Amino acid sequence: MKIHSFHPCSQSVHQNASRVTRLLMICGAAFMGLASSSEAMAQSSSGSQGGNAVRNGLFTHGGEDYRVVDTASYRTSADQKEQSAIKQVGLLQHASGHCSSCGTSSCGGSCGTISMATGTCGSCGTSCGGRCGHRVSGLSCNGAFANSCEPCSPYRYASVEAMYFKRDNDDFSLSPNFGMDGFDYEWAPRITIGMVGDCVHGYEASFVGPLEWQQRGNDASATDSIGTFFGRTLVGNAATTLGTDLSFLTDASVADQRLSAEYYSLEASKTLVGWEMAKLLIGGRYINYDEDYLYAATSGTSGQTGNLNISTDNQLIGVQIGADLLFPISRHGFSDTRMRAGVYANNASTDQSIVKSTGYSIADSDSSTEIAGMFELGTGVRYQLGEILSVRAGAELWYLTGVATADSQASFTAAQLTQRQGVQAEDDILFTGLSVGAELRY
Repeated sequence: MKIHSFHPCSQSVHQNASRVTRLLMICGAAFMGLASSSEAMAQSSSGSQGGNAVRNGLFTHGGEDYRVVDTASYRTSADQKEQSAIKQVGLLQHASGHCSSCGTSSCGGSCGTISMATGTCGSCGTSCGGRCGHRVSGLSCNGAFANSCEPCSPYRYASVEAMYFKRDNDDFSLSPNFGMDGFDYEWAPRITIGMVGDCVHGYEASFVGPLEWQQRGNDASATDSIGTFFGRTLVGNAATTLGTDLSFLTDASVADQRLSAEYYSLEASKTLVGWEMAKLLIGGRYINYDEDYLYAATSGTSGQTGNLNISTDNQLIGVQIGADLLFPISRHGFSDTRMRAGVYANNASTDQSIVKSTGYSIADSDSSTEIAGMFELGTGVRYQLGEILSVRAGAELWYLTGVATADSQASFTAAQLTQRQGVQAEDDILFTGLSVGAELRY
């Protein structure tokens, strides 16, 4: 294309030299614009002959080829019955060539599952009850066998703990002259087994005991001055009624008393597990708590030797709820909390007797059913040693209420030594202690 006139440019040069440069720049820009326009028209003319057409997925422009996507290969709602030509990528591939839906290759990232039998894809709303992101049935991403309709694999667990517990002391003594040394800490196992079938619902059973405590005290006097809280008047009236000498209870030269207690329990619960960090329990429990008291003395004045025996038996049967909670505190460490609360029917019974060396004895027994309760609270630290083994240590407190103890029966025996009193089942007992153990989960 020709440029027809430069005459205005030459005249401007002669008139004012300061305008020369500016005019030259304007004229040059105009020339380049006209040249580009001529070239574009030429290319457009050649393009009409197919120079920049889209052929075989390539678009040619300026001598360069660019790959493009044919929109006819995309499926739309109007052609759902047609097979897409776009190959799915980033999805889990099945042996049959089918793949799962919703788009990632990692387990748990896609929706729905593949049927191993048919090789067809599931969907979010239909496969496995509508749950999304489960593993492929029969084969997971890492090659391990799995069930897509289970949130995770079922597991079982078993734990063994050593319990180091103490029953609280109430400073009980039947003699004003001497007492007993108190209960100490004692060892017993706690064994727990359980299973979780679907990572949520499960069952658990636990056995504790037997825990056994004993306290004892004794005294000796050359003046036969060891007596009991019964008093001379009461013992004298009882002796008259019974027709026997009971002076060993008021005028003893040697006396010994001991109190023993025993505890064990068995529980079975249904469990509900959430996020593997919280476990709720509801079920039944049986608790047995016994006490035996013995007072033995010899009277130096009368030469009489005898024993006073008091035994109580508490059998608690009822329902219990509880919770076990885990709180992460490090990569492999957790703090835990254990809670239990139960209400029980307590079949409490008592046996009392006075036995003399001469063969004379009196005895009384009774039983009653009362309401009782048991509450437990514990905390500790758990450390995971591997995939299946963990160790734990902690402290716990138990509170048992509504039970019959030996000292509560003895107080009524002292009031009326020879009359039937019935069972007194209104005592409270506190247990405190430590626990250490290990758990195997597989």
